[in-house]
Amino acid sequence: HRDLHSFPTRRSSDLIGTIPCNRAAHSTCTVDEYEIFMFGGALVGGTIAKEHLYHLKVKDNKALWSEVTVKGEKPLPRYGHSLSYCKPHVILFGGSTGSEVLNETWCINMLEDPFVWKRLTCPGPKPTPRVYHSADICQYGEANRMIIIFGGRDASGKTLNEIGGLRRHNNGNWDWTRPSIQEDNSRPSLGRYQHRSIFFGSLMFNIGGKINE
Repeated sequence: HRDLHSFPTRRSSDLIGTIPCNRAAHSTCTVDEYEIFMFGGALVGGTIAKEHLYHLKVKDNKALWSEVTVKGEKPLPRYGHSLSYCKPHVILFGGSTGSEVLNETWCINMLEDPFVWKRLTCPGPKPTPRVYHSADICQYGEANRMIIIFGGRDASGKTLNEIGGLRRHNNGNWDWTRPSIQEDNSRPSLGRYQHRSIFFGSLMFNIGGKINE
């Protein structure tokens, strides 16, 4: 469905602008209290949404959708990926094109005009290709401003419990790391996908999802 449910905006009549078509397995991220970006997803009939980036701005109880013009090479259409906001960057990771499961990392700097997609080449232990993983940004301690990727499903359908961290250094370079939780058996023993991860202070909560069984 393409309905938007929020408070106080809950009626279809409150949606205006270039409204995205019905879709599932897309990804969104919040960049401001009243602004959301959305990319990708799967459409009715098994086709994949085009590589369009959509912007949603809520104002005066109205939700204004618009399609964003982005320059440069664009990520392939995909579903089951993640979007994260590490100010001022929107980060896209992973997903499936329908024929290939990916572990690419793409970035848009929200301060640039016009927006430009850039494919990041990040050293370090990059997570394996995956779809239906979760991603959230930690804003606490040594992992402050690190995007944490957890779980997902690989190309063979196996569920994963691998954790990866993407961080940006003061010199502007990005790299992948494996948080120390990998080493102390504190992570969930069962891999999972289509779950949700969210940080609250130093705690990362993993909620729901599916396993191989």
